[in-house]
This record gives sequence, structure tokens and C-alpha cells, in this order.
Amino acid sequence: MNNLDNIKFIDQYLFNKFKNLNKKTDFFIELNDNILNNLNLSNNLNSSNNYLNNLELFFKKQFIKINNKIIQSKFNSNLRLHWSDMRHDNLISFKIQHLNNALLKSINNQISLLLKNYKYEELLNKEITINVYQSILNSINNIKKYVLIFYNILNDKITSSLKLFETDKLKEEIEINIKYINKIKNKYENQEIKNKLNFFILIIKNLLKLIINNLDYLISNINLYINNFNNLFYLIYQNPIFDNAIIFMTNILRHIIKIDKYINNINNILVDIFTLRRILDKNYIQNVIIYSDSGFTMKHIFGLVNLFNFKIQNNVNFSTIFNSSNKNIDELNKSIQNIPRNLSYLYKIAIMFNLYENKNNYIS
Repeated sequence: MNNLDNIKFIDQYLFNKFKNLNKKTDFFIELNDNILNNLNLSNNLNSSNNYLNNLELFFKKQFIKINNKIIQSKFNSNLRLHWSDMRHDNLISFKIQHLNNALLKSINNQISLLLKNYKYEELLNKEITINVYQSILNSINNIKKYVLIFYNILNDKITSSLKLFETDKLKEEIEINIKYINKIKNKYENQEIKNKLNFFILIIKNLLKLIINNLDYLISNINLYINNFNNLFYLIYQNPIFDNAIIFMTNILRHIIKIDKYINNINNILVDIFTLRRILDKNYIQNVIIYSDSGFTMKHIFGLVNLFNFKIQNNVNFSTIFNSSNKNIDELNKSIQNIPRNLSYLYKIAIMFNLYENKNNYIS
């Protein structure tokens, strides 16, 4: 199916599917409010745009905000649209991911230089070497600052009234995040739903602790490396600095990759909390359709089945998505319910739903 076929499929299928709805239905799509608010209406559905852009444009054109809150279909008032993705650049966990990605790129560049271009005399220049590692150390400390802010917000240890921020911009960022985190952590009509979704908050806290441990390890070792630079490489011909620098830089890279995995998991879990909270804690929502990729779909299923005892009921061929063709729907539900509620749950879901390409992104 080419891109033009996809466009026709989106436009015609969704319109035909929803135009005759005779009961209130809430459609959740994996977009955030910034995307829906900022799409250019002059753009048209066309084959030069990618699939997601065309999907975004379709919903922008076919839905309208009522009272600046409810997003209702123009062609059927029974259909309401919800954005289910709270990830955007203002979210502190996204900022952490961007900073970590920039550091990851920088370290890869340094390793490339070590492998291709560096000369021994340049490596032996203490000022150059220390400047490189000091720059990495500064980036790590900056990441840690935001990680600690995020961790403290989750533990209700930071409020917008505290005057411990260097700039007004940082204070504004923190106030935005306090609002977002407080919403998904504390603002519930139903206390039982809050208590059950707190499982995800605990997982995020544990992942942040792993990030902090990795950052502390890197800070300690890079400081040690800088402080002992002359002593580490006194025997250049027996133990060349070239080899040591690559080994050390590769070790830094390994920990930064771990942090990338952990923070990516956190951002995905935030989407799960946001979506499930909106579906389950709103009394007006009775009929739900969720449009998301396979990774988010499997995690939504885990939340609904494992935490809230929902049951998968559709009579479909699960052999195409489940890890065993012998499993029936009852066995599938039981298997999901038996997934332990710990850091490994994402890995176990990925294996269960044959998402092997995703399994390395999770903790086993």
C-alpha cells in the first residue's frame, strides 16, 4: 500500500466508520494538544506528507473545539476526540531525553575522533583532554539537575513557591511540570483508580533512581579520571593513551545508553497514565476507541487487564500477535493478569505480544 492509498484509507475509512454513530463515543489518538492546536489548516492531505502528518491534518480539519475544551466531530456530534499523548517539549522528562540524546551524539563523535583522527600528541595534551571530559561532565550534571527536579516533583518535595531556581525560565518550566504531574498523580474523581494507577508512578520513581545511580557513577569516575590524568597514562608505549581513552569513553557511552532506555520508558509510561486516567476516571466516557501503535496498545492492554481486571473479548486470531498460537482468549487474559507488577513488566509484555524488536528497550 503506497502513501496515497494510506491517505484514502484514513480519510474514507474513518469517515465511513464514524459518520453513523448513534451513541456517544470517545476516540483517543496518539497525538498531543500542541500538535492539534498548531497544525496549519492550509495544508492538505497529499502523498508528500508522511502517514502521521496526514492523520493529524485529517483530525484537525474534521473536528472542532466546543467551549475550548471538548473536541467534537463536525460530521457527527456523537464522536469526541481526545489527545492521549502528554509528551511535548515542556515536559521535564522530554527535556531530560533531549539533553541525554545530545550527550549521546557528542560522545559518539568523540569516539569517532579517537578511532579516526586523533594523534598521540593531541591526546597527550592535558588541556585538550580535560576540556573534553569536563564538557561531558557539565552535560551530565545538567541532566542530573533536571532528573532530581523531576524526582522531587513526583515526591511532592518541590512546589512553585520554592525559590531555589536559577532563572525565571526554569521556574516557569517547573511550574508547568508540577501542574502536569499533579494532574496525573493526584487529580482523580475515583480514589481506587488513583491507587491502581499509582503503580506506574512507583515504576517511574524506580527508573529515576536507576538514572541517578548511573549519573552518579559517571560523575564520580570522570572526576577521578580528570584528577588522575597524568598518572593513568605514564607508560604510553606499554599502555597507549589511545586505547585507554576509547575504553573509558565507551564505558561512558554504555551508561548514557542505559539512561536513554530508562528515560524513554518513563516518557512512554506517562502516556499510559495520562490515557488510562482520562478513560477510567471520567464518568461521561462510556464507549472508547484507541488509535495507537502496537507498543502503546500492548501497554494500555496491560493496564486495563492487569490493574483493572478488564477482559479481552473480541474473537480474533491471537496467533498473529501472541507468543503461542495455542493460547485462547481466556488464557491470554490470564497470562496478562499474571504479569508481575515490577520493572520487568514492559519486557514481559513485549515478549508476550511478539514485539521482539522492542524487548531490548526494556528491563528484563
